[in-house]
This record gives sequence, C-alpha cells and structure tokens, in this order.
Amino acid sequence: MTARHRLTRRRLTLRAAIALALVGSTIAVSVIVTGVVVFTASRIVFESRQQGLLDEFSTTADALFTSISTASPEETWKYYAEILPGETVIIDLDSGRSAGELRPDQVPDDLDLDGPRSPGELTSLRTTLDGREVFFVSVVRDDLAQDPGARLAVVTAYSMEPQQIQVRELVVSGILLSAGVVVVVVLLERLLGGALTRPLRRLVDTAHAVGSGEGPPAWTPSFDDVDRVAEALHLSSDRLNATIAQLQRREAESRQLVSDVAHELRTPLTSMLAVDELLDEDEQTTPEERAVAAAVVRTGTRRLHTLTEHLLELSRLDAGVARVNRTTVVLAELLTDVVDATGVDVAERVVAPRLRIRTDPSRLHTVVANLLTNAARHGSPPVTLRVHEEGEAVHIDVSDGGGGVAAADAERVFDRFVTSDRSRSDGVSTGLGLAIARDNARLLGGDLVLLPGTSGATFRVTLPRV
Repeated sequence: MTARHRLTRRRLTLRAAIALALVGSTIAVSVIVTGVVVFTASRIVFESRQQGLLDEFSTTADALFTSISTASPEETWKYYAEILPGETVIIDLDSGRSAGELRPDQVPDDLDLDGPRSPGELTSLRTTLDGREVFFVSVVRDDLAQDPGARLAVVTAYSMEPQQIQVRELVVSGILLSAGVVVVVVLLERLLGGALTRPLRRLVDTAHAVGSGEGPPAWTPSFDDVDRVAEALHLSSDRLNATIAQLQRREAESRQLVSDVAHELRTPLTSMLAVDELLDEDEQTTPEERAVAAAVVRTGTRRLHTLTEHLLELSRLDAGVARVNRTTVVLAELLTDVVDATGVDVAERVVAPRLRIRTDPSRLHTVVANLLTNAARHGSPPVTLRVHEEGEAVHIDVSDGGGGVAAADAERVFDRFVTSDRSRSDGVSTGLGLAIARDNARLLGGDLVLLPGTSGATFRVTLPRV
C-alpha cells in the first residue's frame, strides 16, 4: 500500500468531521452555559443567604446587648449564646471571658475583633470550620449604657450546608441537561448525516466524470449550496471542453504558423541564395547584374527584418506580456505623426484639433500606421483618414479608393499571413500587419473591424475615450 493510500485512510470523512464538530461544540457550549448558570446561581444563592443572615444577626445582636453586661453571670451569657441562631460566642475583649458553643480560638483572625471599628459595625467572612463551610458574622460594642467602658464582641458562625446542597443539585441538573443535549445532537447527526453526505458523494462522482472528460451526469436537486457546486462543476466541464477545443485550435494554428513562417522565409532566402550564387561568379557578372542582385538582397533583408519584428510583436501579444502605457494624447497631433512617418499620401483628414483621448500612443501609432500602409499597398487613391466621436467611444476610419476586399476574403482578412493582393505588394508585406493592428486595438480596450458595404476598403478602429 502506498503512502498516499495510507494517508487517505487516516483522514476523517466529512460525516465524521461534522459529527465531531457538532458533538464537540455542543459539549463545549453545554459546559460553558452550565458553568455560567451554576456560578451565577450559586453566587445569587450565597449572597442572598448571607444578606439575610446579616440582617438576622444585626437584629438579634442588638437585642442581646440590651440584656447582658460584663456583670451578668455565666449562666446568663450561656443562655443568650445558646438561643442565638448558629454557633455563637460572646467575648469580653478586655478580660477574655467568653461563653457559647463557639470557642474564641475558632474565631478567624481576619475578623480582627481588636481592630478599630465603629460601634455596631458588622464584619463577615465566608470560610471553613472543621471542614464545613460557614459564614462568620461579628460585631463589637463599647457603647453600652448599662456597662460603660466595656468592650463586648458577639461572633456567630452560620452553616452554609443547605446552600451547598442547592449548588450541588444545580450542578447535577446542569450535567444531566448537557448530557441530554449531547444525546439529542448525536441522534440528529445520525439522522441528518446521511442526508448531508449523499449529495457530496454524488458531487464526487460528478467531479470524476468531469475530470475524465466525460459529460457530467444529470443532477437531481438537493440542498441549495450543493446544487450551486454541481452547477459550477457543470460550468467547469463546459469551460474545460471549450479550453480543450481552444488548445486544439491553437495547436493547429501553431502548426500552420510554423508552416507559414517557413513559407515566408523561403521566398526571400531563395532569392538571396540565388544572388549569392550569382555573386560567386564575380568575373562573369556585369554591373547591371550586380545592381539587380543588390536590389534583391536589399528587398529580402527588409522583408526578413519586417517579418522578424512582426513575429516578435505577435509572440508578446500571444504570451500576454505586452504592456500598455497610457497617457493623454491629442489625437490630431498623433495622427499627423503617423502620416508623416509612413509617408502615405492622405487625401482627406478629418479630426477635431483638440480631441484628447487616454491611450498608449505607441500602440495606437502602430495600429494606424499598419492601416495606412495597408491602404497604400493594397488599395488605390484617395486614402482618407476620418475621426468621429460616439458617446464615450472614438472611431478612426481609414479608407481607400480601391476595389475593396472580396467577400471571400472579408472573414479572413485579419488572419495571419493573409494578403489578398500579392501582385501589388512591394515585397516587404508579411500578411501580419492587420493581425497585429487588431490585437493592439483590443489590447487598448477597443477593436478593429472591416466595415461592410463601403466603396473601397474601410477599416474602423474603435477606442474608449478614457
């Protein structure tokens, strides 16, 4: 068994992960809620009990101090200490005399009976006594009318066992409630787990079908989210098939491109090789033959240079690495530069002198230059250049007075290595100019089309103003 298969077996299934998440989260929430409820309830129970004990102690202690003094006999002290609720001790802080169920050494030091305090001030402390949780309450009086100067303290320890029992009952109830919730969640997971995972298994089958190139099976609606995933898989299948078809078409185009490039290179190279053989016979060539040979070499070199530049530009466009450097340009000035650079005789030029657009001037120069050169090489005078606006779009029309493009060539005029009139070419045309022009126009956010039904040939460049 491979490591990959072992790893696959160790992974949790989605159903198991959902079950663990549900049960784990339910337990965590139950524990937190139970803890908060128990803590809050116990605090309320203890605080309520302690406040009641403070009120009760204050009332009984006030009654006690009106009935005893340091001169009262031992039996009187014991009597009052025993009738008070809780375990009580009465202490004479000056002489150390005490009486009651509670011994003075059992009184916590934190009550600080000898410390400074106002007469009648109550101090309290919840702690343990002989392993039992108790609530101590104390008061010291040194302002008794019947016993001036005496300092008597009364300390009572109230048992908190009933409250502890209530808290334990709350804890048990919380645990039982949490356990019941967990059981219900487990039962719900068993009931719903299959309903949740069955559509996912169908998604796996659909994904396998898409990956194998088969058409995805028909989908029966289930949950909305799963249905969206299935729809996405169907769309992915369609796009995958379209991509495969596109790749196959690109492969065919690549083979055709290699064939066309080889054909285009063969013509100038064949001529140049023939010239090379002619020049090898140096003694037998005449000056006229040498002039013809030089012209052939010059034409072939120009054609090879143009072809190389066009192929490099097409490779950048096809690879998607061509950059666009946009800037604001005055269109009339740019078109004037293009006309001057190409040397084409433009009979009519219509463009608003202050029309500005934001584009890449270098690429727009290439587009218009190719169109003007194409009109001069393959069309007839007059060549016209017209610009007009339409909303946020700018149209640049380049027309010639020739016979136009044949209907058979209209669909493929932008294909690579297509020249509809080779007899009128100057030997430099490669059949790539219009293809490069259209790719650049689209790169600028516009398009290049051949307008139908016009006299001569009219090519329109459409660009966004911004």
